[in-house]
Amino acid sequence: MAEDTKFDGILMTMIQQKGTIDGFFDGIFGFLRRNTDFFANQQKAEEIIVNNCKTNFEKYNKETKEKQKEEQKKKEEAEKKKKIKEEK
Repeated sequence: MAEDTKFDGILMTMIQQKGTIDGFFDGIFGFLRRNTDFFANQQKAEEIIVNNCKTNFEKYNKETKEKQKEEQKKKEEAEKKKKIKEEK
């Protein structure tokens, strides 16, 4: 997880300065265009982008489901505690 968050500060600053997600991606892709050969093979570039999006959509969906389960569990525990208090 530490690897996931390693560049969060830098990337958040970039989003804040660009003002939008579109601006952020424009900055990222502009950097890649000017400083790498990322766009030399359009098919490969698109494949990398799509595969990374799919991987992160899957992670997002898994994390969302886990959070929902946790929230439901906390809600159920709170209801049990409330019921026990009411019975006393």
